[in-house]
Amino acid sequence: MWVHNEGAFKRIQSALADKGLEEDVETVLRECVQGLAHSFLCILDGATKISEKGRVYLVDSRNNKLGEGLHEEFAEFLYDQGQID
Repeated sequence: MWVHNEGAFKRIQSALADKGLEEDVETVLRECVQGLAHSFLCILDGATKISEKGRVYLVDSRNNKLGEGLHEEFAEFLYDQGQID
């Protein structure tokens, strides 16, 4: 994995391993990243006031819009994968 400050990551990894917290940190970080992704998809879906001015649409290589409800589809995907309850 490429990072800007490899030493900092190694020190944190070592400290977490010493305390047996690796699994807890992984769980917390996974939930944070999923929350960020969900928020981003909500914005794309038009869930903010900015959508009153205009929208951004994701399109595939054939110029087809990827659709509405991306944040809902993402949550369903995570549920189906057993990542959320």
